[in-house]
Amino acid sequence: MGRSKRRKFYGNRFLTSKKVTNPVDGTSAEVIVTCGEKKLQTSQEHFREDTVDKKELTGFRIIDTEILIFILNILLCPECKNNGLYFVQDSTFGLCPNFCFYCKNCPFSKGFASSKKQQRDSAINTIFVCALRIIGKGFTAAKKLCATLNLPAFLSKVSYRIQELKLLYASVSVVQNSMKHADGEIRNADPVPSMKCGVSVDDTWKRRGYSSLNGVVSSISIVNRKVIDMEAMSQFCKKCDTKISSSFSQKYQYANHKGSSRNVEVIGAYRIFEHSVNSCVLIYSEHFGDEIFKS
Repeated sequence: MGRSKRRKFYGNRFLTSKKVTNPVDGTSAEVIVTCGEKKLQTSQEHFREDTVDKKELTGFRIIDTEILIFILNILLCPECKNNGLYFVQDSTFGLCPNFCFYCKNCPFSKGFASSKKQQRDSAINTIFVCALRIIGKGFTAAKKLCATLNLPAFLSKVSYRIQELKLLYASVSVVQNSMKHADGEIRNADPVPSMKCGVSVDDTWKRRGYSSLNGVVSSISIVNRKVIDMEAMSQFCKKCDTKISSSFSQKYQYANHKGSSRNVEVIGAYRIFEHSVNSCVLIYSEHFGDEIFKS
């Protein structure tokens, strides 16, 4: 049996070739791109700026400090370019600890806070207190939550009350500006500015039934369907209950209602109509109520 004829090599089927034209002499040359080069080109495309998601990260994240320290140990010192950074906590105020970087090989150090500060106050503490107030919880619930999640010790009771007062002043300012804006819309709704408008009064209280201690009554305009006035009503004042001094009670008296919660809407509507007469901004000429006013 004779030897088989030797075949010529026409190229590998796993290799691709590209013709590149030389701009100087116009000649062409074949450039062979291997599979490894293809993979490298594909991996480089994933790290291009146009393919990377540039969505800015905002907000807060909960992370274990052990994981954070493990990741930060990989970083190099920006001065001596050596591994040796260690991460410590200097101080803390509420949920905002202050951290610091130190280098073991050089005198480099850098401190920072874990939350943005507004007028020397940490934003995380104010936001946390606001979230507790929204869900109807207080200082004791905050301490229990922080202890369960192994978070830093929360604010003291005095600092917690200071944060509540800041939220109170901010919310009052926002409410007043919103109602003034709604009043302006009603006055400018017609070609001829009018001082009269019809309102619908509604109330709500903190708990179900007629035994709630706190409630609020609001008047809604029938023109733009926005709240233009409100009256907060309460049957209990903790400051008046703890302080016996009459001068203190008159200055910080928040209890402005006695009786059943069923009468909150009627009494609150009467006070709201008094506001309209005394303020001379808008006069509530018509009232659209429900059956509770018939009684």
